[in-house]
Amino acid sequence: MGFLPIMIVVGGASLLFILTVRIYLAQRNKTLEELELQMSAAAQSLRFGQLYGESTHPSGFFPSLKMDKKNSFDQTLLAQFTQAHKNYQLEVRAYNKLVKKRPYSFVAKIFGFRVRPQLA
Repeated sequence: MGFLPIMIVVGGASLLFILTVRIYLAQRNKTLEELELQMSAAAQSLRFGQLYGESTHPSGFFPSLKMDKKNSFDQTLLAQFTQAHKNYQLEVRAYNKLVKKRPYSFVAKIFGFRVRPQLA
């Protein structure tokens, strides 16, 4: 009878830990997906400009950009792509460290979170 409250407390704390880690990993995963989308949009815009020799992108991926010089749009896109790539690399490193860390790795395995590959 004396161990029952202890078991309930330990079980509740474990469940709370598991749910918290799962939500946190899901948020990090969503952030990584958003950064991948940003990088792909910038890469497509850069590719479009290189293929057609235009300095503006007709689909308007980045409507807030100003056109000051001839290649300023391409330079701005390149800077955005580079920044998104750096952010992605930092997020992937932090995510992978978390997934590999001891108590979190158990939760990650249970819910299917895997180590993500880093882009070169």
